[in-house]
Amino acid sequence: FHWQRPDEHPSIGANLDDSSSCWLRVAMPSAGAGWGHQFIPRIGQEVLVDFIEGDIDRPVIVGVLYNGSHATPAFSGAGALPANKTLSGIKSKEHQGGQYNELLFDDTPG
Repeated sequence: FHWQRPDEHPSIGANLDDSSSCWLRVAMPSAGAGWGHQFIPRIGQEVLVDFIEGDIDRPVIVGVLYNGSHATPAFSGAGALPANKTLSGIKSKEHQGGQYNELLFDDTPG
């Protein structure tokens, strides 16, 4: 972070450009020794950062955000909202590719 104190922490902190940052832990729904979730944000994703007990030296990523550059996923060709309003799920994207996997829940009545 740009506010990291280099005098107090000479081995950490970010360069003063837009393409680097310090390492951050990522909060997950469950995490244990050798088990749990793993959804690591990818380069370019907007993340929401909080600080453990308000300490600026203990940042943690608590979420990933959709925005104008990164829209919600379209599941199984249903298109974007509102067309997919009854669909929930997880959709991955191949690293540096166009393929994907998805786990889809369809709550359309009937």
